[in-house]
Amino acid sequence: MSTRSHVDPQETLPLVRLGISQKLTLLFALFAAILLAATGWLAFDQGRAALESSVVAEVQARALEKQAAIGSWLDGQLSELRGLSESPHIVDDVTKLTGLPADATPDNWVDVRDDLAARTGEGQDFVALFVMEPEAGRVLTATDPTDRGRQGAGKPYFTNGKISAGLYLVPDRSRDLTLLSPILSAPLRARNGALVAVLVARLGTESLASTVDRRAGLRATDEAYLIDTHKQFVSRPRLLTDADASTLTSDQSAAARLCLEHNDGLDLSNDYRGVPAITVYRWMPKFGLCLITKLDKAEAFAPVYQLGRSLAIAGGLLLLVASAASGLLSRTITNPIRRIEAGARRVEAGERDVVLAQSSSDELGRLARAFNRMTTALKSRESELYAHAATLEQRVAEKTRELDLRASELARSNIELERFAYVASHDLQEPLRMVASYTQLLGRRYKGRLDVDADEFIHFAVDGAARMQQLINDLLVYSRVTTQGSAFEAIDCNLVVERALTNLKAALTESGAIIRKSELPKIDADRFQLVQLFQNLIGNAIKFRGERVPEIEIAARRDGTEWLFSIADNGIGIDARYIEQLFTVFKRLHTRAEYPGTGIGLAICKKVVERHGGRIWVESEINHGSTFFFTLPCRDIEDTNQARKLTPTSSTPQMDPA
Repeated sequence: MSTRSHVDPQETLPLVRLGISQKLTLLFALFAAILLAATGWLAFDQGRAALESSVVAEVQARALEKQAAIGSWLDGQLSELRGLSESPHIVDDVTKLTGLPADATPDNWVDVRDDLAARTGEGQDFVALFVMEPEAGRVLTATDPTDRGRQGAGKPYFTNGKISAGLYLVPDRSRDLTLLSPILSAPLRARNGALVAVLVARLGTESLASTVDRRAGLRATDEAYLIDTHKQFVSRPRLLTDADASTLTSDQSAAARLCLEHNDGLDLSNDYRGVPAITVYRWMPKFGLCLITKLDKAEAFAPVYQLGRSLAIAGGLLLLVASAASGLLSRTITNPIRRIEAGARRVEAGERDVVLAQSSSDELGRLARAFNRMTTALKSRESELYAHAATLEQRVAEKTRELDLRASELARSNIELERFAYVASHDLQEPLRMVASYTQLLGRRYKGRLDVDADEFIHFAVDGAARMQQLINDLLVYSRVTTQGSAFEAIDCNLVVERALTNLKAALTESGAIIRKSELPKIDADRFQLVQLFQNLIGNAIKFRGERVPEIEIAARRDGTEWLFSIADNGIGIDARYIEQLFTVFKRLHTRAEYPGTGIGLAICKKVVERHGGRIWVESEINHGSTFFFTLPCRDIEDTNQARKLTPTSSTPQMDPA
């Protein structure tokens, strides 16, 4: 009774690359990574969406606030100018003074000028005020001496100012020619309603800019600016670096283009600097102005990016913790498996007395117990197998000897059959020649001297002897394929086909056949048998041509370790019922009167192809021609050129390279 050894419970095999432990660790880590990535992305996406909505709402609120403030400020200035134009004191003075001669001195307007000057200067929104006479638009008096005597005829603020109060934009000549200065005008009417003058006020660009640029909060890139319908600045963008810029070009701001089309909305493309921004545009139809309010995306979404970085760092730390935990968990699972593996390797090495520890009651414990039962059964089955193998080996040896004996007998029988066919056909030649000679002699000597039946019988005997002689000759050729074949050599199939066509020159000329040939390979073969193979197949294509001019295509292509040759014609075709019998010795499908021959040609073709280690078959359809295929081994002969171009030739066989 043998002593059974026990596997040490602590015995483990060295870790192997991508073992179960590593795979479990990777699986747990991958699951944790996917879970963390999905959770992090969801949190990031929700935070980003909430922040985007908040920032957009903030910019939109600031735009509405600024629009209201600008509109209120401009309305206030219009109301103030309108009140000034309706002041009884000013109306009466201007009515009285407009009746003076044109060359009246400015001193006559001192009181009016003083009244207007009180509304300008420091702390006032009006930079300058002046009065224009209603016909020619000449400035009658002005708070700014440079305005006196100017002509305003044709100016919109003069023309429209004779009708009602309004806002107009003109270049700020006094400070910055790159900005537009707001101009207000209103009619001055006498007590009877007659127009006596036009009152014009120039607003300071600083006053308007302070309203537009008023900022709330600590945003570094928020800004707002006004442009007119020609994209000319009414207030300059705070972040514009080009101090001489007076307009926005057409490609600098999509928001400006949309706004000047009388739209209100939101744009998230690049601003006039080419920087991604959140832009809110508001059209102010009452004043013909476009208000642009914007904030750079980089600043607006900076908290989102910070949130993303924080989530990534937290996710990475959690992934490390999860990976460590999964590694510990996987080892508790894989260590028992490794002990089972160690035992299996010992069994594989030839030990049969291996017993695993069975301490646990889980699946791994049950697996260990099953392993122990397996080793016990294996030892028993192995003994039975050795006994059975010895018996089986003896029986196989006996069968092998029988097969070797039968193979030797079969080879000897084949050789004897080939020799018999050769000897029989060769030995039959001499008596057959005597029969043929004497029947021909009888035919010549007694022709016409006997009755008609005798002449016909002699003709039958002569014809039968000739056919018998042809059959014996064909049988000799058939037997010589294997008994008298030449040694294989490297040959060019193009030259082989040319030789076969030369042998068939008379038939080709008589039929007017057209030959098409692609470039053929070089192979290792019996040159003379290969000529015979092509000659028989091409000759059949010419013979069984029907009433049409024969068209024959010869091609070859590489098919794995073989060359696949094909010879296709447009002849009468072959009934599918007889294709299986086509390569049988002396098998004919037509009478001798229709197509002469003995029916040995295709049998010889098959024997030649089989001698070279290939296969031959045909695909055909009645009245649609036939295609004969055969394969020949490549035998490591380099193919020189496998062009596939087919070129027709004339009725005289001319082989042109395809």
